[in-house]
Amino acid sequence: MKKLISIFVFMIMFMSNVFTANAQSYMSYKIQYVELNNNKVQMNLTVNDAKELYGAQVYLSFNKDLLQVKEIVSGNVIKENDSNVKLIFSKYDNEEGLISYCITKIGEVENTNSAGTLLSVIFERKKFGDYNFKMLDKTMFSTKDGVSIAYKLQEDPVIYYPPVMTVNVTGVRLDKTDIELKVGESIRLNETVVPENASNKSVSWISTNSEVISVSNGNVTALKAGAAKVIVKTNEGGFTAECNVTVKGEMEEIPVESIKILPQTVNLKVGEKIQLREDIKPKNATQKEVSWYSSNVKVAEVDSQGRLTAVGEGKAVITVRTDDNKHSDSITVTVIKKEESKKPETKTTQKQSSIGVVKKGGCEIKTSTNSNSKTLTKLPAGAKVEILGTEKGWVKVKVNGKIGYVSSKSLEETKVIQTNNQVTATTNLNVRSTASTKGKVIGEIKKGQKVNVIKKVGDWYQISYNGKTGYILAKYTKK
Repeated sequence: MKKLISIFVFMIMFMSNVFTANAQSYMSYKIQYVELNNNKVQMNLTVNDAKELYGAQVYLSFNKDLLQVKEIVSGNVIKENDSNVKLIFSKYDNEEGLISYCITKIGEVENTNSAGTLLSVIFERKKFGDYNFKMLDKTMFSTKDGVSIAYKLQEDPVIYYPPVMTVNVTGVRLDKTDIELKVGESIRLNETVVPENASNKSVSWISTNSEVISVSNGNVTALKAGAAKVIVKTNEGGFTAECNVTVKGEMEEIPVESIKILPQTVNLKVGEKIQLREDIKPKNATQKEVSWYSSNVKVAEVDSQGRLTAVGEGKAVITVRTDDNKHSDSITVTVIKKEESKKPETKTTQKQSSIGVVKKGGCEIKTSTNSNSKTLTKLPAGAKVEILGTEKGWVKVKVNGKIGYVSSKSLEETKVIQTNNQVTATTNLNVRSTASTKGKVIGEIKKGQKVNVIKKVGDWYQISYNGKTGYILAKYTKK
């Protein structure tokens, strides 16, 4: 959307007589513009049939982003330099974008023109845009023979669109000034029009010898041996730059000696893809175009770029061949059925725990590795404890769910059991002396408590309980 500068003009005539009657006539006006040097523009407010004009008060607003006021000048309709004319005020505010202007006659002015410029404002342009000045109130006043006359401004304002700023071209250059080609080779020349912000950067390309080289949009192609110039010319200003081109004889053809598919071994599952590539030797061979083929597209498909897709189970031979049919290579691709996803198996690492047997004379289980520490419990000879570790002549043990310490001299022997046989009580369980409900109750395992199983005896688990061998019903536990 074009940026718009609106100048709203409201003109009120100052009168020295009291109105006794009103009449209406018409007065035409125009807003004219003049482009000045040094990035300035002048706005002139002109009127016709204004001989009886007695005074004027003008208010204008303008786009402060595009313009700033440099000067306000009175016109020749009411001449400011006349001794009978008083300039009441003339001021502007560029930060607010406002202009105020007031002038009036204080006596008879013989040389008042009936037509001419009432006011001129000279602006300095900050940047280019579209300016639209218009009168907001189209009425002016004067007095004639003691009668107030209202002049209706009849003509619509002129909309002014300043010319788009243009930046002239001052030259052009090429990124290369001398090149050498072989017949059939091509190269791109890049032009730079200066200045960088030039309005018209279009250029034309010329070959001085169209039999030796052709040129199109900077793309140069060698046609036959010889010499020529490429000329680039700006469409504005006709500036030119040149590049000397030397074309040597026919381009030497280097034949392909071998071709190989990489990778050589391909095993895929249905739905998988792989990128195959051709390895051509020598690397500088001039004709490297190839085609790809599959012996069984129901097993494997291959596109023109060597992208392979496994379609179904089986085997297929994939072949790549040079376009001259002189060289080829093939590999056999094996496709197997896609396996259904399986949940990974969780391997249980078996932890080992030792069982110690209390020696003759029994022992005390202490709260720490100090013989003077509190005694947790006393165990008779032959009682069994679960060994958790050793610390400086002491053995860390677990007895009836409690952790304590016993002198290593009090334990006679140990044996290993597998703690992956550990179970958890699902309810409060009686620990019995035999694998029978008639066995004596020697203790209790609380719900949620874990115990190590030594072995299973029928429907019962044999456990070590408080240094003794006990039994619990297996159906009331879980692993």
